Amino acid sequence: MLKILSYNVKGLNAPVKRHSLEAEVLRLKADVVCLQETHFKRLAHPLLRIRNFTTQYHATGPTRARGVSILIRSNVVFQLHRKISDPQGRYLILVCSLNHKTYTLVNVYSPNTEQLSFISGVLHRVSLVATGILLICGDLNYSIDPGRDVRSPKIPIPTKRSIRQGQKLSDLFSSHGLYDVWRLWHPGESEFTFHSKVHNMYSRLDYFLLQGSSLPQVLHCEILDITWSDHAPILLTVGEGGEGGAGKFTWRFNDSILFDPGALAEIEQTLKEYFVLNNTSGITPETLWQAHKAVLRGVCLKWASRLNKARQADRLLILSQIHLAAQANSSDPTPAHLKTLLEAQARLSDWNYKALLYSQRRLKTRYYAFRDRPGRLLAR
Repeated sequence: MLKILSYNVKGLNAPVKRHSLEAEVLRLKADVVCLQETHFKRLAHPLLRIRNFTTQYHATGPTRARGVSILIRSNVVFQLHRKISDPQGRYLILVCSLNHKTYTLVNVYSPNTEQLSFISGVLHRVSLVATGILLICGDLNYSIDPGRDVRSPKIPIPTKRSIRQGQKLSDLFSSHGLYDVWRLWHPGESEFTFHSKVHNMYSRLDYFLLQGSSLPQVLHCEILDITWSDHAPILLTVGEGGEGGAGKFTWRFNDSILFDPGALAEIEQTLKEYFVLNNTSGITPETLWQAHKAVLRGVCLKWASRLNKARQADRLLILSQIHLAAQANSSDPTPAHLKTLLEAQARLSDWNYKALLYSQRRLKTRYYAFRDRPGRLLAR
């Protein structure tokens, strides 16, 4: 299988947003990640460090606006044949091989005006270079079917103009033999990829487009919840790809348990009991000292696991609350439902910020411990 993620991230210049993105990508186990609206400025953007995603291609503009990126997981057998990037950061085209199969990947971030003209120009450019499986994804900033894909309290019925524009966009895709993958797999459903907090309006602006010959390879396509961005990620799973195994990591002391009163109390009690029971004439001081480390490590492992499960359960609860609040607000947009949704999203932001602080502490510890030792860190 090959999992492809498309996500409008609404800017990645803030460290907490890059950290949130990494957590999302690793949780979804994506193999290819297509990002829109990175807000990366040409030659002056931060490094996008995501574990196992060292192959990265970016289309950036002259200002901190727009910007699209394509990231490839390291366990995917990848070979680049051709790259075309828009100097304004609106689209990125890669003709490449993924797991020995040829793809033309197109990542698009359309402007919010003159969308039809822009998309038509991109498709014409793509038609000149397309090879193998053509896969187009991104934020088109327009809904193909406003009747099902837009929900607004101010405009409950779509205008005739929006319906005509949506039909023109659908006809354009048909002329290029492209199909809206999510709609084919969910023909009678209404789900949304964008939420405007200002207008409390929902719409489906993000798409995966495939040609008819490639549709049998699609295994699944889903729209996920809107969390830390104002867009929802979309995940496409196609067959005949490769999967990688999970890596193994060396255990290190989790200093977050030192902030928990229950963990501190048990550590203190364990140490007292250990030395009372084992400080006897038959045990040497060296043995006594070395053995106490193993006992203490067991207590730390237990508490680290317990606290991590509690944190993850808290995150899942917040995501569940966001999902329910978004459903309630999309079906009945009211100030009360919007307030509930915004409060849940704020709790998720707090959770992500605390996770970022913990990662920063771990990174500082690593640099302190290995700063002058021979190894990969010093070699860099």
